[in-house]
Amino acid sequence: MSSSSASTEEKIVKHLEEKYKEEFELESKKEGSEIFANMYGKDRFILYPKGDNQTVFIGREKTDEDDVYWDNYIAANWGKELKQDLAEDIEKHLPADSEYKVSVEPYSANFEDASLKDMSIQDFLKNDPDAKVSLTVGIKTEGEPDVNQYSEGIYQLYELLKGLGTSQYVVSVGFVDKSEDISDYIRTSYVNNTPWTNLDMKVYGGINVHHRLDTVNPQVVEESYQAFGE
Repeated sequence: MSSSSASTEEKIVKHLEEKYKEEFELESKKEGSEIFANMYGKDRFILYPKGDNQTVFIGREKTDEDDVYWDNYIAANWGKELKQDLAEDIEKHLPADSEYKVSVEPYSANFEDASLKDMSIQDFLKNDPDAKVSLTVGIKTEGEPDVNQYSEGIYQLYELLKGLGTSQYVVSVGFVDKSEDISDYIRTSYVNNTPWTNLDMKVYGGINVHHRLDTVNPQVVEESYQAFGE
């Protein structure tokens, strides 16, 4: 099949495999607009490296150029590496059945360079101090949470991210009924950017603490809780 007749799915996978010298799987595709590409964008894909569907990322054709692609695979890899580095410190502040995702959003426009694939997350953060680091956490509860029970731990997670030295950091916590399966929501939180309020499941409320707040302490964490209601 010639490149001109290849599907957009085939093109993006071929491009990524040539760029990063590894195999990728396509998870989903969101149709774009050929006529109004500059307004609505072209096709958008969610992919992952073969054998690792936890490291999902976005790939798409650039809106103003044909057969020129953009992806955030390297950033997704840095998020995976940072989660591994911080796992012990994160998990000691959370209930055992909590689920979480660490995400990295580079500020620098150069993060698509394939040569950066071998750069460690620590070296990256030193070179891009304006990057954003996010921690998305799902805490399972039976009924409305006693937020005071979790405020100290969430505050410590905030301090953990703050200590990484980036100028942007956020901890987003959703309190979800124990009966709900949030594994796929957490897995894809980096690429879907869906707020807790939009989930079709029993989510009692949420907390967001971030770098824009003047002061953060356990009391501020507790006061930041927003109940979502029915």
